[in-house]
Amino acid sequence: MRYLLPCQVRFPRFQRCTALAAILLAAAPLGAQTTPATNSGAGNLTVSPMFLDFQFEHDFSASLKSGASGNLTSNSIQVQLGEKIDWGINHFTLGISNSYMNYSFGGINPVPFSNVAKLGFMLHHDIDLNDQWKLFAQVNAGFAADTKRTLTSGFQWSVAAGATYVVSPNLTVSGGPMYYSRMEDTDTVTPYADVTWTPMAQWTFRAYAGISNGVSAAYDIFDNKATVADASVEYNSRWFRAQDTAAGLKQAVDETDTTVKIGIRQAMSPACFIRGYVSAILGREYQFHVNDHSANSFDVDSIFGIGIEIGGKF
Repeated sequence: MRYLLPCQVRFPRFQRCTALAAILLAAAPLGAQTTPATNSGAGNLTVSPMFLDFQFEHDFSASLKSGASGNLTSNSIQVQLGEKIDWGINHFTLGISNSYMNYSFGGINPVPFSNVAKLGFMLHHDIDLNDQWKLFAQVNAGFAADTKRTLTSGFQWSVAAGATYVVSPNLTVSGGPMYYSRMEDTDTVTPYADVTWTPMAQWTFRAYAGISNGVSAAYDIFDNKATVADASVEYNSRWFRAQDTAAGLKQAVDETDTTVKIGIRQAMSPACFIRGYVSAILGREYQFHVNDHSANSFDVDSIFGIGIEIGGKF
């Protein structure tokens, strides 16, 4: 409660995110029913409870470098809603996310960009071939833009497809190609991979590659799925539409960094959890792109951040 008023002051669109969360919460009970039905031999249709996740992060002030002077402080709010549907050999995961990034520049005028809003959609589809093999396809689409631009000006998308092999009950490997668009830069193809390994009952390791690449580890402290410690290292690349240049040319920004996180998650009930974490953001760079070419860029010193995440099934 003590952070409510500062958030309203620092986030001109905080009320928008809060309203979205309220709408999603109101709609969540619609997905809480598990409905089996037979469909022309395709198998039973099962709709799992919806999953809602809310996250807030504050990154402390850091100095700009690489030809720029001043400092940058950032905050973010993100709301995600997910749903899983099983229909015989077909398994679907649907997701929608809305986020708002507040960038506060000091000692620099004019600022290189304003705050950034994002809206994203995801559909993942698995098809069981047998007990060990699956085929998958995943589509992501959404918008990301400076709040002084229209949100729809920052359209981007990606698609990945491949196969999943269940090596053992403790090891699953997925891989294939991914194609994704980059605003004001050439579209590209990159490997998509996801490996999950549970060597012991309390340990889970994961490695993944795509637009973001990283590794993570989770440890179930009391072996009861209630208190879980986690650590991760991830390389991120986030694109958004920026304001036009002084010459009227379209412009986009690629924000990249390597983030290290350490957190702990506590289950409040079988359907709800709260997680706190600290992060170190290393090598953050903002690369500006104009007419499919790289333009200027600036770096930010390494910084620390803190965050809180609340999630639940409905």
